[in-house]
Amino acid sequence: MKAEEVVFKELLSQNTQYVVPLYQRTYSWDEKQWEQIWDDLIDIYTLSSPRNHFIGSVVTQQVLDAPQSIAQYTLIDGQQRMTTLFILLSVIQQRAQKEMGTLASEIGDTYLFNNYRSGNDRFKLMPTQRDRNAFKAMMNGNTPPVGTQIHNAREYFDKMIENGDSEDKEFNLQKLQNCIVSHLDMVSISLHENDSPNRIFESLNNTGMPLSVADLIRNYLLMNIPNLEHQERAYDKLWYPMEQSFPKEQITTGFFWRYLMMDGSLPRQDDTYEEVQERFKNYTTPKEYETALKDFTKFARYYVQVIGHDKSGLDATLLRQIRRLNQWEVAVAYPFLMRSMDNVASGNISQDNLVEVMHMIESFVIRRQVCGVPTNSLRSIFARMSSQVDYNNFVESSRNHLLENGWPSDDNFREQFVDFHLYSRGRIARARLVLWTLEHSFNHKETPEQSNEITIEHIMPQTLSDKWKEHLGPDWPDIHTQWLDTIGNLTLSGYNPELGNKPYTEKQHLLGSSNFALSKSLQQFETWNQTSIQQRANELADSALLMWKR
Repeated sequence: MKAEEVVFKELLSQNTQYVVPLYQRTYSWDEKQWEQIWDDLIDIYTLSSPRNHFIGSVVTQQVLDAPQSIAQYTLIDGQQRMTTLFILLSVIQQRAQKEMGTLASEIGDTYLFNNYRSGNDRFKLMPTQRDRNAFKAMMNGNTPPVGTQIHNAREYFDKMIENGDSEDKEFNLQKLQNCIVSHLDMVSISLHENDSPNRIFESLNNTGMPLSVADLIRNYLLMNIPNLEHQERAYDKLWYPMEQSFPKEQITTGFFWRYLMMDGSLPRQDDTYEEVQERFKNYTTPKEYETALKDFTKFARYYVQVIGHDKSGLDATLLRQIRRLNQWEVAVAYPFLMRSMDNVASGNISQDNLVEVMHMIESFVIRRQVCGVPTNSLRSIFARMSSQVDYNNFVESSRNHLLENGWPSDDNFREQFVDFHLYSRGRIARARLVLWTLEHSFNHKETPEQSNEITIEHIMPQTLSDKWKEHLGPDWPDIHTQWLDTIGNLTLSGYNPELGNKPYTEKQHLLGSSNFALSKSLQQFETWNQTSIQQRANELADSALLMWKR
């Protein structure tokens, strides 16, 4: 490793190119970083005798098998800074073209392009693949695609120059260019061919923008595929499509963490990257790392399906069951579901088999919550389930696993269901799931569709009026505390604002004429008190036993 202090132009000698490897993140600096580097530049510009200003480091490693006509370097760290400086120079060059002088040619010939080279070799900086089209368009004097961060950066710096200097005068473009290339200091760290770029990369803090676990894993895998052609193919065919399949095209730590749990192990989420390295520590060939990347790509497809982001290839029944489990927030089951989806894809089990087992999982987690079983063992139960279930006897093996790990009995579930406080501020989606399921259990032909307009209604209201207190009797504080959020006191309604804390007789009239079977049942209760709530809860508990069988 060799380190030396340089100014920017010393990195841009004739026929030199810095290549941002495919495993790097895309250009992601925004206005905060642009403002900082612009302020640094203006500090230099306003001095009568400019002094140098240190802006960070760049880490490079020479590409030994590059074409002989060009000195090519992998830009391991510093790409955000370097790309920003190239954007600045490009903006100055395009403005200088209007002045009909030699400055535009000087910037292009000296700092932006390798003269007499063609294709990609012509550019002194070659960003990562997803940024290349925008960057090359800008370098060639065209407008980068709107929405790209390179376009945004170009617009920012063009506006800054347009606004003029601190004295509201037009910038001297020659002076501004000179401040960039001659007065911005950097530490250039050149790695020897035997130095590990991955180790260096991991240790660097990317100017306050720390790498995500996905960034680290991408770098780790692709760095171990040293052939640039193979690396580019792996990125294009495997990593990039996987990235695009995730919400907002951002691969989450949760995916890799749950991938690791499919063998039954329980790594800490904070140790996800280290655990990936541990899994692959005995790999010795690029082919093995490419195989690992293929496996990640395959299971990422199942992950985005089980989180409900990708609905392709799944029938309506399976999609509905996925939505139900996510409504109950059963993320702990994702390792098992990912493994099961893989078995569906390979033909070992059917989608109907998977739906049946997913319904068991729903019953398992709902019964355990209602019965007050602690949740701290769920992650272990489902991690072991993904590795211990016999996929050749999938349904029965899954049922046995759940029975062996605390699936509450009918008697226990029914007893606890009556008293369970179903409604809570942080878990309203769960309460809605239970109520809609019970509503559909009545099997009437005019069940309303679920919508945001249909909300949960407390029959005995959350805030009691004097009439309600009188209606409930002297024990109203205890009755209200004990029964307010239980299943017996809850229903579905589209008239929540109108109902409010009206007296029971008025609520009974409105709810009793509802299309909801849950609400129609109120017609049988002349008064609403502890006895009524318990009676209704017991009736609904009978339905719950049928809907969430053991």
